[in-house]
Amino acid sequence: MSLTEQIRHKARALGFTSVGFAPADPLKGAEFYARWVALGYAGQMHYLKRYLDKRADPRRMVPGAQTAICLGMDYYQPTSAAPDPQIPLPERPWVAAEQAPGDAPHRLQGVRPMH
Repeated sequence: MSLTEQIRHKARALGFTSVGFAPADPLKGAEFYARWVALGYAGQMHYLKRYLDKRADPRRMVPGAQTAICLGMDYYQPTSAAPDPQIPLPERPWVAAEQAPGDAPHRLQGVRPMH
């Protein structure tokens, strides 16, 4: 099984319903995005103003990164999407921010280990 397939398999085992990969290259639309935010189009979504430099180039967040792993999770989960408690947390767990339903739609959902 290739590394890509292993990552897809592990992500789905952790409850993610969408798994994708993209080059960790500088964002071509970074200047447009920064201007859009500066003009106030983000409204009350203040979190969009944070880390503009890292949004413009993901390698500023993870130096040397070559690929970004993009994950999604459906809001509706007919069964629990909790991670398998048998999977140990790594030394440096990653944190996934996802839009959550309810009163706090942009809160941090938690830590999900990838290995």
